[in-house]
Amino acid sequence: MSDIRSDEKKFSFTNVERKKAGKVLYIIGMILLFIAVLLLFSLNWMFVKFGHVSIDSTLYTLTAPKTGTDTTYIWTFLYMSLLPTVIIELVVWIITNNFYKKNVVMKIRTDKDKLSIRLFPFMPLRRILFGLSIIALVCSGVYVSYASGLTAYIKSKTTSTALYDDYYVNPATANITFPEKKRNVIYLYAESLEKTLESKEEGGAKSTNILPKLTELQKKYIAVANEKGEQGHVVKGGDWTMAGMVSQSSATPLMININFYNYNENAKFLPGAFSLGQILASNGYKNIFVTGCDSKFAATDLYYNQHGNYEIVDPDAAKKKGYIPEDYDVFWGYEDLKMFEILKKEITANYESGQPFNITAATLDTHADDVYECSNCDNQYTDVHDKVYHCADDQIAEFIEWFEKQPCYEDTTLIISGDHCSFATTYFDDCTNYNRTVFSMFVNAQVEKKDYVKTFTTLDMLPSTLAAMGVQIEGDRLGLGTNIFSDRQTLAEELGLGELNEMLSQNSEYYTNNILQGSDKDILNVSIMVDDAIDIDSADQMYETYYVNPDDVKLTFPEKKRNVLYLYVESLEKTLETKEDNGVETKEIMPYLTKLQKNNVTVQNENGGQAYVCYGGEYTIKGMVSQSSGVPLNDEVNAYGYSSDYKFIPGTKTIGDILEKNGYKNIFISGFDAAFAATDKFYTQHGNYDIIDYKAAKERGYISQDYAAGWGYNDAVTFEIIKDQITKAYDSGQPFNITAATLDTHADDVYVCDKCSDKFTDEHEKVYNCIDNQIKEFMEWFEKQPAYNDTTIVITGDHLSYASEFFTKFDENYDRTVYSVFINAQTDKDTKYLRNFSTLDMFPTTLAAMGVEIEGDRLGLGANLFSQAQPLTSKFGHHIFNTFLAEDCKFYNNVIMQRDKYTGEIDDLGIYYIEEQTSLPQTRVYNHNAEEAPTVQPTTQAVQQTTQEYVTQQHIEETTVEETTVDQTTESTTQEITTESTTQATVEVTTPALTQPVEPAATQPSTTGNVVIPDNTQNNNGNVVIPNGNNTSSINLLNSPGGNNNGNNNGVISIP
Repeated sequence: MSDIRSDEKKFSFTNVERKKAGKVLYIIGMILLFIAVLLLFSLNWMFVKFGHVSIDSTLYTLTAPKTGTDTTYIWTFLYMSLLPTVIIELVVWIITNNFYKKNVVMKIRTDKDKLSIRLFPFMPLRRILFGLSIIALVCSGVYVSYASGLTAYIKSKTTSTALYDDYYVNPATANITFPEKKRNVIYLYAESLEKTLESKEEGGAKSTNILPKLTELQKKYIAVANEKGEQGHVVKGGDWTMAGMVSQSSATPLMININFYNYNENAKFLPGAFSLGQILASNGYKNIFVTGCDSKFAATDLYYNQHGNYEIVDPDAAKKKGYIPEDYDVFWGYEDLKMFEILKKEITANYESGQPFNITAATLDTHADDVYECSNCDNQYTDVHDKVYHCADDQIAEFIEWFEKQPCYEDTTLIISGDHCSFATTYFDDCTNYNRTVFSMFVNAQVEKKDYVKTFTTLDMLPSTLAAMGVQIEGDRLGLGTNIFSDRQTLAEELGLGELNEMLSQNSEYYTNNILQGSDKDILNVSIMVDDAIDIDSADQMYETYYVNPDDVKLTFPEKKRNVLYLYVESLEKTLETKEDNGVETKEIMPYLTKLQKNNVTVQNENGGQAYVCYGGEYTIKGMVSQSSGVPLNDEVNAYGYSSDYKFIPGTKTIGDILEKNGYKNIFISGFDAAFAATDKFYTQHGNYDIIDYKAAKERGYISQDYAAGWGYNDAVTFEIIKDQITKAYDSGQPFNITAATLDTHADDVYVCDKCSDKFTDEHEKVYNCIDNQIKEFMEWFEKQPAYNDTTIVITGDHLSYASEFFTKFDENYDRTVYSVFINAQTDKDTKYLRNFSTLDMFPTTLAAMGVEIEGDRLGLGANLFSQAQPLTSKFGHHIFNTFLAEDCKFYNNVIMQRDKYTGEIDDLGIYYIEEQTSLPQTRVYNHNAEEAPTVQPTTQAVQQTTQEYVTQQHIEETTVEETTVDQTTESTTQEITTESTTQATVEVTTPALTQPVEPAATQPSTTGNVVIPDNTQNNNGNVVIPNGNNTSSINLLNSPGGNNNGNNNGVISIP
């Protein structure tokens, strides 16, 4: 008993207060541990989902846009990588925080002293966590680096290669000869389709042939393989879908430098590569790309837009074309069964057009582990991959059987090729000691049918495809590819596959400088659209921050100055194109204008729209001022009545001012009386334009003295005058700027001329189709002239149409925007410029299209749309930007108008009208009659007008209209204006007259201007109705001062 008591005294247990570890080091340790664990689980996820994919592929996927990505990848990453990492982190946190509050210590008494031994925790976990986390992160990083290939990647990027210097043949400069009758081509990328899937007897690696029909078709047509039966070897830069497409179509690998791509919708995509699409487009082919996946995935749309200007039929486009319903969403977008249906329709339609075509298509159902099992899949296989690959075999064979029966068959070469090897790694576990290669086959190849024995890679598909089309290639090599139907060795044969792969992995100055061209570092010539984060609270602050006076920046013209033709097409909208081309029309009323956009440089927003019309640019003279000066015209505007010394927007500089200063001759051509709305003053004061209007055309003999059509002379005459002026101006040797404005498509009073076709019954469709045909005739003439190549042509609408009743038939939710296209622009026409922009941006962009370098890429309130400058519509949004523009601010009045008066008021009603007009469906119809139009408050101004040679008599009848708009009721008004038969016409009002009618009195900011309109017709009652609003521009520019197209107008004028 005494011994036990003695033992109890010898051993004792106690709880000791735990010393607190440093919180900062503990938190850092937890973060480092999280990263270390996440790296390991992410590597496992990557191997499970994609196999041992190259680091290039990983980097590309991480930095490419994620739009259109299959969400299963995201979910699997969450539960395979992020979730277990979080669980482990939570367990560590619990152990280090909640399992013990005190240290448990056993004390042992010895003869000499007490010995303390800590039983729990054995180690001071919180204190050593930081050190353990560092060790874990280092070990994890080293393992992931080696396992993923990052170490080898870095090593390769620090080693240079001469592969491109010694072997690369630039397809853009190679000597390529097409046959007299050009053959069509269909190139089908079959997702992850491998030779491996055939039986061992057929050169594959499977015990059962999964592709029996394709195997037989290879025997029927042409398939190239080496002695082992291997087909296209996949090399570096070609081992995932986008890289596979690039490799096969350009014979250039898609390699990502260590300074990764930052893809955005305006990025350059391998600008120095020259692809099959570009070769064919330059030889008159139409290029189409059909895919069931959103083309924004992995920046696919950038590649196909920039390398051949392909028409892309992805799920969104398929819906617009009516191929699939609006709510259709299967697999990545639409499945392969649907893709083949669409492909057949595209083949049929394009063959019937008579233009040689290249249709590239891509299947999806056999993608990696997330294969899609459709209704046609055969249940004879239990493994889902066997089932889906066998289904692909059936579908491709059925397509070829259909293709063989089509009228285009004899004129078309078909290539079937896997895009890369499959990432479904466990599915191929039984394929040991076998080199996996992609399947390929050539149908109707224009080469000798024999057994071609070649060791080749997917890089060789570009020259081989052209050779299969009957194209002769000098030297039988393009890019890094070799024509496998020739006797020349491929690089895989000449260098060996291992050496070729190693050299492709190494750094190449040629590739960096000539193919990437710096686009991996700074995204060459791309607007990243990063907001400058400047907060703007008022119009004055907006002008002070963003307005750029052209006199204050350096403008550098090219050594050889280019001419410019700027064509304002009356009321021309993007809206009027077909739904397939991002309009709303179901009929093709403007096919040529659509074609111009596809073949030249355009700027569009992400919805396919173009330039928004902002406040101060909503009708013809305002549109002209906005587009040529980058500032709105907010002042009141009258039809006539301007004093001889009137200054038109004196504080701004326009494109006419700039070009005159640089030695250009400026010419303005339009069929109306240029005195209308002081158009003559604008063009005379800003560029000293030679004006050829209705009167001048008579004086110069272009039309007879008694000629009258539409507003004066119609568009057919306009184009004849333009032709004559181009010829004369070019012959003079002086650079020229010809600005012209059409009229026939004006509002509801369209002019139906003898050129108009009876194809359309609606007169608006008829007239818009007519102007499309007239522009086509003019451009076909111009393309044959010596001035053409030295001239940049801009075709744009001046504003949105006021034919509002015509637009009520469209019920889509759609933003109406102004059409524009830049022809012979001195920028890359293969680049797809995506911007949210307005007509104000046309000013600097036109100069840039002429090759002028603009310091800062801004002029007025406009941004050069080919640069990195952010358009203000993009920064603020349409409504906020309109609000700033509609404010009667100090800066606009003092600097732009050069006067002292301003009110600070905002024209809310004007903003409402503009934005209502912009949006479809149209909620209001503007009828041009006194009963519908809003009226004006009693005015307090008088207008003096110097008349022309004619004597007019006008009387504005008493008009009373009551209308409620935006919860505002305009007041009725009575006005009486009398014009005597003298050289001056005076409007009698109650207050002293102003000599400059466009300047509002400072004390009455909401007063609209008086209007005096001369009667040019035999029957004009002179009725004028103008809306009310704060600082609303007051004039009717909707109806011709000379009457309608029949010369008989009641003179009823209104502005919505």
